[in-house]
Amino acid sequence: MAKANGELVPVPIPTASDPKVLSMIPSNLGFVIKSERLLELKSVFDELHQKFLAKQSNK
Repeated sequence: MAKANGELVPVPIPTASDPKVLSMIPSNLGFVIKSERLLELKSVFDELHQKFLAKQSNK
């Protein structure tokens, strides 16, 4: 789990002012992918790399 330093700041709400915690860490860092699933992307990246190389050789 990630640890972060942050600060408590008042956030105006129409009916009340409740303190909220703000941090500079994006919330999407909580998404996890198994390393085995990354191997499934190898063929996709290999194909993209081959297309890139073909474009570079045509210049």
